[in-house]
Amino acid sequence: MLEKKIKVLLTGGGTAGSVSPLLAMAEDLRQLKGRAIDFCWLGGYHGPERAMAGDVDIKFVAISSGKLRRYFSLWNIIDPFLIIIGFIQAFFYLLCWRPKIVLTAGSFIAVPVAMAAFILRIPILVHQQDVVPGLANKIMAPMATVITTVFEKSLSDYGKKARAYGNPVRKIFSTVIPASAVIPAYAGLPVPVRAGVQVLNLKFNNNLPVVLFLGGGTGAQGLNNLVTEAAAELSQTCNMIHLTGRHKTVELKLENYQAYEFLNADQMAAAYAVADLVVSRAGMGVLSELAAQKKSAIIIPMPASHQEANAKILSDAKAAIVLAEKKITAQKLSAEIKKLLADPAKLKILGNNLQQTVKTDSQNKIARLILAILK
Repeated sequence: MLEKKIKVLLTGGGTAGSVSPLLAMAEDLRQLKGRAIDFCWLGGYHGPERAMAGDVDIKFVAISSGKLRRYFSLWNIIDPFLIIIGFIQAFFYLLCWRPKIVLTAGSFIAVPVAMAAFILRIPILVHQQDVVPGLANKIMAPMATVITTVFEKSLSDYGKKARAYGNPVRKIFSTVIPASAVIPAYAGLPVPVRAGVQVLNLKFNNNLPVVLFLGGGTGAQGLNNLVTEAAAELSQTCNMIHLTGRHKTVELKLENYQAYEFLNADQMAAAYAVADLVVSRAGMGVLSELAAQKKSAIIIPMPASHQEANAKILSDAKAAIVLAEKKITAQKLSAEIKKLLADPAKLKILGNNLQQTVKTDSQNKIARLILAILK
């Protein structure tokens, strides 16, 4: 007799940040559980979650979603109706598919799904990545069975339901790839990071250090502008890999500069492998991957957002160089990069401190907690 699969539903999206930890949980569950698990993802129509779930063979179903903004927008008139439609779609899908648990790491796409799961008495795990809880997680918290957090500091936000377990990171990012596995790309050859997989084609014909600039999965225009303004000067000092975000095309023709709108997991692993320094926003998904890789980083948090609290944690722990976007210029960014690249000892200290500050759930604790709820 065939063993019945355990059904686990994942939900969230809009940005890669709320997707990555759920993919890591799914990966850990697949490895820990003897029984087969059937995953499904409920997400939005236009976010990166569809492609990211598809890359790891997770079924994807799109539902309507809206956002509760705390500022004036004409979308505030329309979005409540989209949330209601999303709730109805989620309710009937959950009613028919009957998952054993719902997992989310935030985003407003997840809110109507959590509401439907709560009504149907399906257990809900909410994962809080950032230091400051977002509105979506605040709404879902009373409905949650358990809430996992990255930082001990977040426990006071959620009470007895909360567990500080760190942020799960997919194995491809928690396993450090030797840079020597990627160096042949400097001759313009495809990079075999994993057997039989050609993932990235770098064309840097020199031995200069490599700086990886992460504009985010959807693109952070302020950061992208800084990078493009600094690129001409930096090209004399280092090789640059610039992830601009989808539909954020950058037209720069510099010998030591390569831009990509999007990198999949294999390509990101290759980019991390060759990077001597990373310049990024302060989303916890990326920060956790950098921590797992012990990468030194310059962090430029998104102004007036939860990222500033994330960045302060790193700054206080001397785990990254934190720069304010409103105060930084392309010239100052270039000078900071040059100073760090000339100080290998400082780079190593930053990487070690980042790994100590941002815990990455190396013991699969969240996956074990999920299995305990399912028993």
